[in-house]
Amino acid sequence: MNNMKKNSFVAFLNKEKVRTAIVLILSLILLIAYYDHVFTKRGGDNGSLMFDHNTYDSYTLQAMKWREGQIAIIESDVENYQEEVNKYAYLELAIYEDNYYLSFPPVPAIPMFFLSFIFGSNTPSNFVSFMYGLGTFVFIFLLAKRFNLKNDSSLILAMFVTVGSSLFNLTLSGSVWFMAQSLAMCLTAAAFYCVFSKPKWCWYLSMFLLALAVGCRPFQVLYFPLLIYIIFKKHNFKILRTWTYFISPAVVAFCYMVYNYIRFDSIFEFGHNYLPEFATQKEDGQFALSYIKSNVDALIKEMPKVTSNGLEYSKFGFCFYISSVIFILFAAAVVYRLVQDSYTAIRTNRKFDMDCDRIGASIILVAIAIHIFLVLLHGSQGAYQFGARYMVDCVPACALGVLLCGRSFLERFKIPAAMLCIFGILLNYIGSLSVIV
Repeated sequence: MNNMKKNSFVAFLNKEKVRTAIVLILSLILLIAYYDHVFTKRGGDNGSLMFDHNTYDSYTLQAMKWREGQIAIIESDVENYQEEVNKYAYLELAIYEDNYYLSFPPVPAIPMFFLSFIFGSNTPSNFVSFMYGLGTFVFIFLLAKRFNLKNDSSLILAMFVTVGSSLFNLTLSGSVWFMAQSLAMCLTAAAFYCVFSKPKWCWYLSMFLLALAVGCRPFQVLYFPLLIYIIFKKHNFKILRTWTYFISPAVVAFCYMVYNYIRFDSIFEFGHNYLPEFATQKEDGQFALSYIKSNVDALIKEMPKVTSNGLEYSKFGFCFYISSVIFILFAAAVVYRLVQDSYTAIRTNRKFDMDCDRIGASIILVAIAIHIFLVLLHGSQGAYQFGARYMVDCVPACALGVLLCGRSFLERFKIPAAMLCIFGILLNYIGSLSVIV
């Protein structure tokens, strides 16, 4: 009887889903311990501990204003107007018709709205960003499992995206800038996972989640073509049958437009153009070709240096594929796919088929290229930061691109990939202790 129970238990543990669950749970425990270590090392005298409320958390401020029945952070007709202006002078607020508004898309304020009923204005904003980081880790791991990667390879890819990229530093802070990006990455990763899931309701959810991600970081809209292609493919390109998938993102987009119009009399304006930086200080506005050279110098040419004083780097941005080495992994995966397909075509004397994965990888590659180009056109590169935080918005797409380039790539080059990932983890560990927002 005991042997039968033992054999049954061993058989239970040998099930792939059980092993995957155990690996994921243990990994999350270790990841939480790692985050706790970093939070502790960063110190607690500046509001940087895990459960602290971040001084730059404008989303909780917005949530509290919603609860009062107003949208503006400071209304022009308030009695103590100048006192309020001085009080929030350190925040990035858009100024329109003497009203001060949150200058970022609104979605990250929604979770803070609900949390404010528990914590009031003292929400644990650092913890919220941390949870978005954990969520991103989980969804990338599960996405890799969807592509039938082994558990260790799936963990490596999840670490590339989170602790091995500049996203790590963002998930340590509940500041308005970092929280928005952390949530956007979590939602984007979740959307990618859902669109490759089997249940049809997940495909609907993927479109909704990516629409929410756009409400955190507008350039995430660039990844809709991939989702649309995958959904079309699942329906054998009978496009008229897919119109219902566009309902939820259309409703979300309509809500954004109405909210923007209420604030700025424009359905497309969410506030950045009314920041003093772009409204009065930069002649070329928010986007211009004139910014490309300086941005290339900062985000491509600028490299961290090892000196006698340790690692030296610009705290206003440096080479994006060094701070987030998953870009290197994705580039290697693309080259590997091209070389492998070319070799196969030459050996068999026939053209290779453009299957779903190859087309998906091509769409991702084009979307990332457009995304990077748009970032290079931007008049600001995110100010105080570690690495290149605007480029972090491409990181989940890079992970999916690696997967679409073929399961065999990460399995075959697991050791070099792990070494590259370790480099990324160590570099971003150093950055997390020196750049605190």
